[in-house]
Amino acid sequence: MADSTTRLDSFSFLETHPKWLRALHLKTFNLDFNRLPTFYNLRKLSVIDVKYRPPTLGHWLNLLRVMPHLVDLAIMNSISPSAPSTDVGQRVPLPNLNVLSLMGQVGGQGGIDTFLSYIDTSQGCNLYFAGRFKNMTAAFNDAGLVAWFERWNDEDYKNRALHARFSMGQLVMYNQSGQKPRPGLWFNIYFVNYFSVGADNSRYVQYIRQAAASLVSALTPVISRTERLSLSWTRTSSYPDVAYLYQDFLPSFLPLFRSLQMLHIAVKDREPRPYSPEYLSEILGPFMVQNAIRWAGE
Repeated sequence: MADSTTRLDSFSFLETHPKWLRALHLKTFNLDFNRLPTFYNLRKLSVIDVKYRPPTLGHWLNLLRVMPHLVDLAIMNSISPSAPSTDVGQRVPLPNLNVLSLMGQVGGQGGIDTFLSYIDTSQGCNLYFAGRFKNMTAAFNDAGLVAWFERWNDEDYKNRALHARFSMGQLVMYNQSGQKPRPGLWFNIYFVNYFSVGADNSRYVQYIRQAAASLVSALTPVISRTERLSLSWTRTSSYPDVAYLYQDFLPSFLPLFRSLQMLHIAVKDREPRPYSPEYLSEILGPFMVQNAIRWAGE
């Protein structure tokens, strides 16, 4: 493990031991990744918060092509937002990968959504995906998420729960929680927006609206198997632009759950308001009226 507190001028401290190294963790490193040695036998790689000349998407893919034995890969805020399309190349096969953790910008050639579309696991794989919308240069690319869940087989869906959380500028969906996941594969997909009180947030609202629709499309295999759905959201008059989350999105989202047996709703309102059936019906539309719902207001 090395971080920014280690005073080093290059990756020379690793160059003499590339064959036996199995795990490498780099955090807030200020070194040129063009000089990173090749670690063919590496099993675990974690790179977090690279500030100085982070690798482009194409550079990352070239590095991973010579690390075919990776089991656990984490790239957090460490992909250059400017990635020439000429350096991307073909998809990268990582047949042993069990956990992939990505955090960073979405939209554009350097987005983690585009990065995901180039990773071929050849099997179901756990996923942590945290994307931010700031400075997007293109629409969210859902091809990676779609392909990701197409690789899951029925055995991977041992857990038939789905949790969705909406708040000011956040959209989170995951199927397991806690430090000891239940049997089956897990995923945690998180989007964060950057809203400013009193500012024109229409551009960011459009980003998260489009990402929500793409996420639902990518999660079709999950949604079709979901038996227990937990919804929670926070609303406040300070962020009126996100009203679509519970006025437009949820009424079209809920009817997709054909195997649903239990729905739990938790609402947190920054302005005191009674949680009457009429209030919930206003938010959820006809789904509330046509289905028996167990809900809780906080």
